[in-house]
Amino acid sequence: MRRLVPHESKRRRLDSCVCDILMYLIAVTLAIASVAFCATRTHMYHMAFSKRQQQVHNDAWLLQQCRSAEFYSNMKHHSTLCDDAELAKSDAIWLHALRDVIDSTYICGGESCAVTLDRCLQWLLGRGLLTLGAVTFCLFLLLTLSLQLQRTCSGTHAGACMLPPRHYPMLVDMDAHGDM
Repeated sequence: MRRLVPHESKRRRLDSCVCDILMYLIAVTLAIASVAFCATRTHMYHMAFSKRQQQVHNDAWLLQQCRSAEFYSNMKHHSTLCDDAELAKSDAIWLHALRDVIDSTYICGGESCAVTLDRCLQWLLGRGLLTLGAVTFCLFLLLTLSLQLQRTCSGTHAGACMLPPRHYPMLVDMDAHGDM
């Protein structure tokens, strides 16, 4: 087992600090995203609830008119409008508002995933294929060069682990050189 180089423990400590900082940043980012998601959904719920409440308030006049037999009979084939208004009055507004929020919440953000996928494909087929190829090539080149730089700086090459370290003296056979 080889000895630790004096600065190696500092490097490990630095790596540990960098990993801790990255994990902290990821946790903070996820927390902020969760709070932002909840805030936007709460606002959407408030807007949907207010809209449903206003709709029930606007239907109050219609409900009052529908109680009149003459108005109801004059509606003829539109009489289902009175029935729908009566049903909406007795229904839970908050459940409809919650359903509106759920219906307008998408996994892919503010619009449906089909629209997002279509937009990505249009970009990719338009000018994105060349850009994507250039970015992929640059990332491959960057990773290759950084791996080479890391191997050069750390002194670990392929097969270096099989060779004895350079700073250890060669072992000499005492019997072959009797006077040592």
